[in-house]
Amino acid sequence: MGKPVIAVDSGGPRETVVDEVTGYLCPSIDSHFAAAMARIVKEPKLAENMGSSGKARFIENFSFEAFSNMWDKSVMGLIKEASYGAAYSGREHED
Repeated sequence: MGKPVIAVDSGGPRETVVDEVTGYLCPSIDSHFAAAMARIVKEPKLAENMGSSGKARFIENFSFEAFSNMWDKSVMGLIKEASYGAAYSGREHED
């Protein structure tokens, strides 16, 4: 089981946390953090659902496997682009 996240609504957390799905993005104000914590404590099913959603999001987007797949696609795209460029210019390879 994953855990819900409470984070400041700026920078990196905006990419990783989906507000009210995987946790809460709060302004940097104590009362907002306290309200988010209280809701998670008072609603354990909500916390469980957010944690599960967060874990699934991590695996899909930020795990080593996801990173490797994204990297492979990027490299293959560059190779195709370079091959297309060489073929288009009438060159297959330059040595």
